[in-house]
Amino acid sequence: MADCCTPRKKLCWCVLLFFLVAGITGGAIGIYKWHYSGLNRWHGEGSTADFQKIIQERCDTYTQTIRPGSRSRNCQAIRQAFMSAFISKDPCKATKEDYNSLINLAPPTVPCGQQVFWSKTKELAHEYAKRRHLMTLEDTLLGYLADGLRWCGEPGSSDLNIWSCPDWRKDCRTNYLSVFWEVLSERTIPWMEEPGGLQSMGSQSRTRLSDFTGTGMLRCVKPTQHCKAVILQLKILK
Repeated sequence: MADCCTPRKKLCWCVLLFFLVAGITGGAIGIYKWHYSGLNRWHGEGSTADFQKIIQERCDTYTQTIRPGSRSRNCQAIRQAFMSAFISKDPCKATKEDYNSLINLAPPTVPCGQQVFWSKTKELAHEYAKRRHLMTLEDTLLGYLADGLRWCGEPGSSDLNIWSCPDWRKDCRTNYLSVFWEVLSERTIPWMEEPGGLQSMGSQSRTRLSDFTGTGMLRCVKPTQHCKAVILQLKILK
């Protein structure tokens, strides 16, 4: 027993313990850096903090206060369908079909002829719509839920990526944020079952006609029906 407690053996045990702890710590740090570098590889901002909570609270507010006529909408099912659309999937391989379940739970209903689309003129477009009793995509239930938020996941993970999400220009166009707004704008137009029109607003210096026509935003539901589109281009004076 005396040999087991000699100073030399104590020193050996201490050195061995030191290297063991150092190895475990170094490995943990290495794994963390590897994991972090993978989550931080995109050029866009990461998912909005408390994304699910915000979606749920906004849905409750919209259906109970802003549009009481929408109370029949199941906010919990909508939140779950929203998450299921992109979670655990490649953030650069979004498809329009991924959002089918979500759209079916809350189809974007906008009265005929009251749609206002915008490009790079959000605040002005919303003020314009408010004064003329029109509606933007952000005035629909799903648009209201997603307004100003960011979201993306990672393959095989049930968590949102809070570190980074794909940028539309620098990473990929088929990211879940861009595809969501494209689907929502396209699904809004079919509700124009009667002859009517829509209005679009864009900055003269930064907006091209293709910003609206290229997304299928300006189109008639029926080839034979009269369809009017008013495009307002604004010149920003500095």
